[in-house]
Amino acid sequence: MATPQMAISVIPEEYSLVKTDGYGRRFARKIKSSSFVWSPKPVILTEQSLQGWNTERNAWMLTTSEGSQPVCKFEGLETESLKRAMAQAINHFATTGEPCFLGVAGGNSLERWFCAIAHNPPAGKATGDVCPWLS
Repeated sequence: MATPQMAISVIPEEYSLVKTDGYGRRFARKIKSSSFVWSPKPVILTEQSLQGWNTERNAWMLTTSEGSQPVCKFEGLETESLKRAMAQAINHFATTGEPCFLGVAGGNSLERWFCAIAHNPPAGKATGDVCPWLS
């Protein structure tokens, strides 16, 4: 008898897009999860994703089996528990090779960024028209 797959999702209620203006001032714009766009097809994370943490940038770069390298800036995840959960989810998907979907906030490119990860995107949520690492 097969063991049921554990559904893993890290979908913050809000993600803070941190930007810098032309004068070097930083500001954050909160994007609600209901506005996230999800990859239209699942991606497979490679084991190289396990080494994707960059302390200087406070960001995690994934490597997909198709070769793209989307990044999650952890400064936008507002709690330490969300940051830990995201790291654990990345570790799970990169170790097991199970497919996952990536969510992105604020109209950002699915090719370059992500802020949510799940076995399945929430029902009824928008998916991107183009998922470059799957084309």
